[in-house]
Amino acid sequence: MLGSNFGRLPSDADRARVIAQLTRAGPHLGAAELERRMELARHVPTIGELALVAWDLSVGDVVPSTGEKRNVGAWHNAGFRLHATAYVLTNGALVGTWALTGPHLFWPFFPIAAWGIGLGLHAVGVRNAERHRQDQEQRAPREARLAEGGVDSASGAKNGPEARTPTQVTVMFTDVVDSTRLTATIGDESWTRVRARHREMLGRCYELHRGREVNSIGDGFMARFDSERAAVRCAVEIQQRLDQERREIGFALAIRIGINAGHAIDDDGDLLGNVVNVASRITTAAEPNEILITESVADHVDGHFRLVDRGLRGVKGLDRALHVLSVDWSA
Repeated sequence: MLGSNFGRLPSDADRARVIAQLTRAGPHLGAAELERRMELARHVPTIGELALVAWDLSVGDVVPSTGEKRNVGAWHNAGFRLHATAYVLTNGALVGTWALTGPHLFWPFFPIAAWGIGLGLHAVGVRNAERHRQDQEQRAPREARLAEGGVDSASGAKNGPEARTPTQVTVMFTDVVDSTRLTATIGDESWTRVRARHREMLGRCYELHRGREVNSIGDGFMARFDSERAAVRCAVEIQQRLDQERREIGFALAIRIGINAGHAIDDDGDLLGNVVNVASRITTAAEPNEILITESVADHVDGHFRLVDRGLRGVKGLDRALHVLSVDWSA
C-alpha cells in the first residue's frame, strides 16, 4: 500500500498544493531554499518525492526555534462551544417569539446583549487559559531539569539522580508501518531522507510537549515525558500532523504509537526496565495510525481524551494479559 502510493505520478493539483505550502512558508525558508524547493515541486516524478519537498512544512503551527505560539481560538474549547450553541438557540427562540406575538418593541435585544457580553468574556477567558497552558508546556521548569540530571545555574552542581536510580517516567514508542517494503520501493537514499524528515517532525512534537528522544533503532523511536497527559497530547499531535500531510500532499508515513508509564532505571540518559518493554510491546500490537496506551496511562488522561477499550492483550515477558485502550485522535 505504501509503496504503490509513494511511487504514483503527482497530479497538477498535487503540485499546486505543495507550491502553495512553500509560498506560505517562504519567510521561514529564505529565498535560496524557497527557490530550490519550488524547482523540485515542479519537476519531481513521484508523489512520494513531492511529499519530501514539503515534508517539514505541511503542518505545525508552532515554530520551535522561536517559541511562537499557536493561534488559539475559543471555538476549540468544548465548554465554549456548548455555551455559544445555547446562546444561539435560546436567543433565536426569543426572536421567534417576539416575531409571532407582534413586532413592536424589540425586547429580545436586552437579553441578547447582556448574554452576549457574558459569552465574550467566556471567550476571552478560554483564550487566556489556553495561552497560559501553552506557556507552561513550552517552559522547561528548573526542577524538571535538575530531576533529570541538569545543572543548577546558580551553583553549577549536578543535582540529578544517580545512574540506575528508579524514576517515574512516561515512555512513548513510535514505529513506521511497512518500512521494509517502503525502503525497497524508494531505495536507501530516499528512505534516509524520509526518516530524517520524520525524525525532525517527531522532535518538534517532543519539544512542544516537554518530551525528548531517548533513542532510536531503525524506523522506531523512543521518547520520555514528564507526564502521561503530555505524552498522549504529543502522540495525538503526531498522528494529526501525518493525517494532514496525507490529505494535503497525498502521502504520509503510517505509524503505530504505544505509551506506558511507570518506574524505569535512568542509565546515563537511557531508560531500562519493564515499563519500557511493555511500551514497546503494545506499540507492535497497535494498528496502523493507532495510539495504544496502558491502563496506568488511561487513569491519568481519562476525561481529557476519548478512549476506546481494546480489551486484554498478551504481552511477551508478562505472566498476565495487559489491559490496553486506544486514543481517538481524530477529534
